[in-house]
Amino acid sequence: MRLIKQLKDSKGRNMDLYLCKHDNKDFLFKEIKNDIIIEYELLMQKLARKLSVTTLKFLRKAAVNNKKGILMSYLRSPVLLCDYKHDLNKKQKRELQRIILLDILAGNKDRHTANLFVNRHIIAFDHDKILKGKTRKSSAFIKLDVGKKLDKDYIEKVEDIIKKGGISTKAALLKYFGFNENL
Repeated sequence: MRLIKQLKDSKGRNMDLYLCKHDNKDFLFKEIKNDIIIEYELLMQKLARKLSVTTLKFLRKAAVNNKKGILMSYLRSPVLLCDYKHDLNKKQKRELQRIILLDILAGNKDRHTANLFVNRHIIAFDHDKILKGKTRKSSAFIKLDVGKKLDKDYIEKVEDIIKKGGISTKAALLKYFGFNENL
């Protein structure tokens, strides 16, 4: 396996993501120095499946060029949500809402439009800041740039539920946000 290039964010800064090639197939490699963070990524994959959230598929732990991390599926011509110039359609908005629910449940404090890809679907990646202490106000981890892609009432509901803290079951949480239990 060999690294092809380091990916850059929308501002041209290097990310910890690399395009790599193995057996003539393209993959993404995310450098992660801490083994517990690798476990967080795996946990988020499992939680995402339960909530029908699309993520970059985690394939396995890997080491490339003396860097350790995870190997993930690669999207051809991905567009970061921060670079997406169109309005989200109804289905994409619903997918983004599911991602926000996932982040609330996992305590992700780092969801923004530079760690979401857009194609026909919204695809989440970069879940290494989960389970980091107390839950904060939603706007601290559902960044303003993500909120702008959704309807205002949804963000108000998120802030209300975090402030009140009164919804304690998955079913009640999903019902509050207008999902049925079966997703």
